[in-house]
Amino acid sequence: MRNDSSTRLTVDDLIFGTSTLHHLLLSKDRCHILRNAFEVGVSCFDTSPFYGDGLAESCLADVFGDVPDLVRISTKIGLDARGLRPGSIANTIAVKFVQKLSCQRMFSVRVPNSSRFAYDSIVRSVGESFARLGRIRTDTLFLHEPYAAEWPQIERLIPFLSSLLNSGDIKQIGLSGYAKECLSIQKESGYFFSRIQIEDDPLLTQSSLLQENGVSVDALFGVLRTAYAAGSSLSASQIFREAYQRSPGKKFLFSTTKIQHLKNLISGLSDGD
Repeated sequence: MRNDSSTRLTVDDLIFGTSTLHHLLLSKDRCHILRNAFEVGVSCFDTSPFYGDGLAESCLADVFGDVPDLVRISTKIGLDARGLRPGSIANTIAVKFVQKLSCQRMFSVRVPNSSRFAYDSIVRSVGESFARLGRIRTDTLFLHEPYAAEWPQIERLIPFLSSLLNSGDIKQIGLSGYAKECLSIQKESGYFFSRIQIEDDPLLTQSSLLQENGVSVDALFGVLRTAYAAGSSLSASQIFREAYQRSPGKKFLFSTTKIQHLKNLISGLSDGD
C-alpha cells in the first residue's frame, strides 16, 4: 500500500456522529464534547431526529448556532424523533422509560415498514429538524437506513426532496444505510441521490460492492465497531488509516462521549501512532 499524501488520513476526513450524544445526561457535557471536536479540527457532524429523539439536533444548534457557517451538518429522515417534547433531555429519558415497559409498543421502531417514508410524515419531520437545528443550514439530508422494499414510498418523495434542493434549504440528498439496500434504491431512482454513506468494515467489503456496480461511496460508519467486534487490537486511528489507504477519499464517521477517546484519535492521526 502506498504511504504518500494522497493516502494520508487527516481530521478533515472525519465526521463526528451524534448517535451516542444523548448518553450524556448533562447539557454541559454534551456541549463540551461537541466543542472539543470542533476545536481539534472536526467540522462535519452527522445527526438525525432519531438520535436522542431530537436531542442531538438541539445540541448542535446550542453549540454552533452562533457560527453556523463554520460547520457542515447532515441530518436524516425515516427514523423520527419520538415522545411529547422531542429535543429535550426529559423527553429522551421518558422515551427510554416507556421502551422498557413491556406492555408498551408505541415507541418501537420497525424497519422496513409501510409508513415511515410517508409523504406527510416526512414533510413534518423535515420541518421539525430544521426548527431544532435553528440557524444551522442542513448540508445533506439522508434517508435513514432505507430498504429496497420501501422504494414505492421513497419514489413519491422525490418531488418534495427536489423542491428542498431547488429552494436551497439543503445542498444534497443522500442515502445512509446498508450497501445492498442503498444500491437497489440508487438504481431505482436513476441515480438521484448525490451522497452515499454506508455501514462497512475495515476491509471495505461493502464499499467494494457498490463501486463494482458503478455507485461511489462518500462516507463509512460502523468501521470501528466491526473491527473491534472481530477482535482488532489496533487503535482507532490505525484502523481508520489502514481503511483509508485501501480507498482514499472516503470520510469516516465516529462517535464518542469521551474527550480522551477523541484526543487519542486525533493525536494518532498526527503522530502515526
